[in-house]
Amino acid sequence: MVSRSWYFAAIPALYHSPFLSGKNFNLFVRTICPSINAHIRKTKFSSMVKILNMSYLVHDSSRSLTARILTRLKDGLEVFIAPQTSFATLDYFYSLPKTLTSFAIHDASTFDCEALIALLDVVGHGLESLHLGSGPAGYEYVTLSDWLQRLPNLQRLHIRLSASQIGHSLNIFDGRRRIYDSQNPHPLKQLKLVGFDLPIVQGVFDLVADGYLGCLRQVIIFRKTYFGTFSRHDKQNVHELDDLLRALAREDGAGASIDEEHAGAKVVQL
Repeated sequence: MVSRSWYFAAIPALYHSPFLSGKNFNLFVRTICPSINAHIRKTKFSSMVKILNMSYLVHDSSRSLTARILTRLKDGLEVFIAPQTSFATLDYFYSLPKTLTSFAIHDASTFDCEALIALLDVVGHGLESLHLGSGPAGYEYVTLSDWLQRLPNLQRLHIRLSASQIGHSLNIFDGRRRIYDSQNPHPLKQLKLVGFDLPIVQGVFDLVADGYLGCLRQVIIFRKTYFGTFSRHDKQNVHELDDLLRALAREDGAGASIDEEHAGAKVVQL
């Protein structure tokens, strides 16, 4: 009786965010997908999975299998971290649950921007956090506003450039597609950029100052050392953005999700 009680108490916790590796992946698949036919042999465990991290899987999952798993978890999955290889060319975007609030792709370099935008059209509305482990191919031709209009609830954005992309910049804003302003700012609060150089800071400052990113409170740029030393102009831009973000956080008052102590802009040398 005690063992049975412990079983029912422990199972939801165990399936909430299962650790998947090559050793236990097949067992997880058999548990979640006991049949290829999604309409038969449903399992109660699928609704318990809220966080699915497949980033440790390299060649263990195929595109179709990943799609099957996502279809089974569509009623409750909130966080999805894609596998290292098979998701990069996945055509089954519509398998992604609409319940997702956080999505991460550790290697987005094999995506092109058109595919990434198609993906965001499917799940972007509910996402609060997006992590791109490397910029998608052709990302420099798509503006940040193109992305954010598909991510109306996004609060945290993290983009890392791959080695071949370092030295490129991010096309910050297209004024012709302005859908946010000081009266209706985008809710983005945290922006982390890895492999970018400092000229991007001026563009971010302008977006915060004119209200487009009026909710932004924290900007962290991880900068490669071979970009060289900071220019006086770059230092001034970072300082001004830092002051602006801290002042806005101070106005937010107590209880804000990012307080003045944690707000601001900083550059971390890599």
